[in-house]
Amino acid sequence: MQSELYSFILPAFNEEHRLPSTLYHLLALADEKNWRIEILAVDDGSTDATASVIKRLQNVVPQLRYVGIPHRLGKGNAVREGVRQARGNAIFFCDSDLASGVREVIKIEAALRLGAQVVIGNRNSPDSSFTRCSRWRQVGSTMFRSWTRLMLPLQIVDTQCGLKAFEADAARLLFSRQTLTGWAFDAELLAIARANRLTITEVGICITDHPKSRFRLVPDGIRCFADVIEIRGNLLSGAYRQSAPALATEVISEVEEAA
Repeated sequence: MQSELYSFILPAFNEEHRLPSTLYHLLALADEKNWRIEILAVDDGSTDATASVIKRLQNVVPQLRYVGIPHRLGKGNAVREGVRQARGNAIFFCDSDLASGVREVIKIEAALRLGAQVVIGNRNSPDSSFTRCSRWRQVGSTMFRSWTRLMLPLQIVDTQCGLKAFEADAARLLFSRQTLTGWAFDAELLAIARANRLTITEVGICITDHPKSRFRLVPDGIRCFADVIEIRGNLLSGAYRQSAPALATEVISEVEEAA
């Protein structure tokens, strides 16, 4: 896949300070690995200077494309709009603060080259490392993970990691059936992948949680728990399935990092 185009989607809400560094590191990695890339910075209705920062950088970075959303509709909507406009053969999305660490993208790309249709970072595998900045967020994450395992037959350890990648046709299938735009949209994408029997690979990654995450434990947490119930209902009703069967589901727990 190295001769093909990779699309990187960066959903951004009020990221005027952190986004430029992320762009720099992605461009440096692409140059090191000889990847052809495009970067779609999707401004999700920011109220700071995010839009002007992206537009200014676009003038000097030919790989960068600005995608603007007038009003904030949620990270899931921003990523979906990026996928809609992406031209790559493989589509990645990661947080604009690159909490997952740019080097971890190498592991994700390796799994795609091995044939996975959906690749997700796993912060809880034996060879991963995850440093949380908030004890309360850690408690909330553990509760949500347990709730997701109870309600959804995904057989996936970490649904919420902010680093994922997709083969392009798989991405278009998943996002065409996406209904949620809040924080639980990751879990919904994986439920859609499961319903359509796509190949999913989990990859252990090393990350540090950002101390200024915009996730609000109580209101956003309650919404996420309710969204999981909605996902379960859609799974049981068959709402996520396409008309013709896709490939047999295979969940692979780990892949080795490319040499």
